[in-house]
Amino acid sequence: MRKTRGAVSLISLVLLLGLAAGGYALWVFVPPYLDNLDVREACTASFNRMAADPENDRVRLYLMDRLKRIGTHWDNEGGTWQEKPGLGLGDSDVLIDRDAAEHTGRIQVDYQRGVKLWPSERFFSMDFHVEKAGKLAQ
Repeated sequence: MRKTRGAVSLISLVLLLGLAAGGYALWVFVPPYLDNLDVREACTASFNRMAADPENDRVRLYLMDRLKRIGTHWDNEGGTWQEKPGLGLGDSDVLIDRDAAEHTGRIQVDYQRGVKLWPSERFFSMDFHVEKAGKLAQ
């Protein structure tokens, strides 16, 4: 028995729905991971700067300046959610530690990223942890 021309099988429909769901997941969840790669690069650059700059405050300022330009975050002002530039990180989200005797250092950034699940008004929270530690170049 032949199928009628133009008929959609259940398997084709399930595959198309799976493809659409996979595309939606990529569209929503890949940008935060790409932004996390930028955060890792900023931490590495700041860690390399620690060898030449003995002041943790200047290294923190350098790192925070770079982090301001990465990604976006959602802020609830006046009861409405607004997307703003930057990750919305504060000084408490960044840890800079140095051991002068051992010539080692560590930079750690912990942050949460809220992802809006379009077209609804719901959010999904993603936790990120970036750490760069090791021996400082002399």
